[in-house]
Order: sequence, then structure tokens, then C-alpha cells
Amino acid sequence: MRELTRGKRPVLISFFTYTLIALVTVLSAWIINLYRFDLSLTISRYVALRPWTAISYGICIAIMVVLIVMYVNKLEIPRIRKALYYLVFLCVLGCAVFPFNWEWSSFSATIHNYCAYALMFLMAISFIVLMITGRKAQKIFALLCMLYAVLFIFAFFVFSWLWFFDTIFIWENIFIYLLLFELWLEKNE
Repeated sequence: MRELTRGKRPVLISFFTYTLIALVTVLSAWIINLYRFDLSLTISRYVALRPWTAISYGICIAIMVVLIVMYVNKLEIPRIRKALYYLVFLCVLGCAVFPFNWEWSSFSATIHNYCAYALMFLMAISFIVLMITGRKAQKIFALLCMLYAVLFIFAFFVFSWLWFFDTIFIWENIFIYLLLFELWLEKNE
């Protein structure tokens, strides 16, 4: 276990784990003509189309969260950033444990939505905090991420742009990869 958690390996493993489970989930649906090439579905909706993908995704996300928490624990960064990362990954775990499928459970779908909205909100806050407390490279990255978050918020909540909702799968996954890259940029201060 020590080898898996050394250096930036937890972030790298999480990157590949997320990418693999997302590809398996979506491509396996497309292969059987289940919403084939439909980018208007979020990863959560794809995950909750079938029980086996919901379980697989939940397990993979749980592994990622454990690795990332171990990684963040080792970082010597401001407490507020650590706290935000813990909250963000609590929301990530909540999204995975409570799949979004109204037909299975309206309770689960509602909890999922609360976790997803909190995740986006907390990530935006983490970008702001990183702009204030980070190193120069982190500040530049955080500024670009904040611009992206503002675009996302306007496209999703304010204007409800159709082109955005037609490709929401891409936009939400960019958020996940931005989070992982934000963690990659962290180093002991």
C-alpha cells in the first residue's frame, strides 16, 4: 500500500481509474445501443442505467477517494485547502454511492443532485482559495479554472443553453479532470 500512496501516485492512479471506469460505463452502453453517442447524459446517468455499472463505478470511486484522502493527508498545505478537498471528495463519494436514476429511487436521485451541486460549488470555492493561497503556477491554473466554472454556472443555471446541455457529458468530465490536475499541482509548501 505504501508504494501506491507514494508521491503523486494516488492522483495518477485516480486519473486512470476514473478514465477507465467512465470509458467502460459509457462504451458498454453504446455497444448495446443504450443512448449511443448521446453526450446529453451525464456520467452519473450513464452509471445508473444498469446495476453492474453503478456498483463498479461506486467501487472505483471509493478506491479513488481513499487514495486521494491519503494523498491530501500527507500534504503540508493550508488547512482550508485540505478541508475543501475533503468536502469535495465527500461529495464525489456521495455522487457515486447514490446513483442518479429516478426509476430506481427518487431518494437516491435527490441525494445525488445535492452532492453534485455541492461538488460544483465547493470546487469553485477551492479554485478561489487556490488563487489566494497557491503558488504562482497554481494561481494561474486556478484563475483559468474559475473562468471555466463561471462559464459552467452561466451555461447551466443562468442561461440553460441547449448546446451546453446537449454536450453536458463533456463539460462535467472536464470538471473532474480539472480537480485531479489541481491535486497534481499540490506539493508540500
